[in-house]
Amino acid sequence: MKEMRRSERINYLGTGWLQHFDAKHFCRLENISMDGALISLKQPLREPINQGYYCRLTLYHDTEGHSREFDACVARCEADRVGLEFVSLDNNLKDTLKTIISKEQHFANGAQMAIALARTLAEGKGIKLNNVHFEKGALNPEKEIQILRFHSGGQSVMVDFYRKEIEQFHLQGRTAPPYAKIRKTIDKLEGLLKG
Repeated sequence: MKEMRRSERINYLGTGWLQHFDAKHFCRLENISMDGALISLKQPLREPINQGYYCRLTLYHDTEGHSREFDACVARCEADRVGLEFVSLDNNLKDTLKTIISKEQHFANGAQMAIALARTLAEGKGIKLNNVHFEKGALNPEKEIQILRFHSGGQSVMVDFYRKEIEQFHLQGRTAPPYAKIRKTIDKLEGLLKG
């Protein structure tokens, strides 16, 4: 069966809180659109949230930690993942959602730039990277870590970034801290391959 979506989904690596009755669950958003979101939970649910149940999703929408609450209806639920459909979005909430989605584009573009930079720096040293990808790091409210992992010649190295660093990399390029971190990690990989 072909899936019909009303709006484009953006991969979203941010964090938030899902509240269902009196329980509050820390979560990471897998993707988001103007219609809904898919979240993964830090701890699997003890009792499933049934399809059709109403809940509240709190999302952080800027680097200062400001949050907004969105009412949602459960579209599907697994042990550690919940698909939500937003309900009762007024114009103010729609504007906030647009801001969140735009911010996610900065992150996605910054991540692509970081991967391209890693490949370029590695090629400059004669290293062929077999795989370069981002992984989700620590899932907790205090830190949101993204891990960039490099693989070549049976060796693997990684570098941690705060989410904000990747967003800034998209906006500032070589002047942002990820440039130096990536260069240092490629140098480490070169040392491992020569050793």
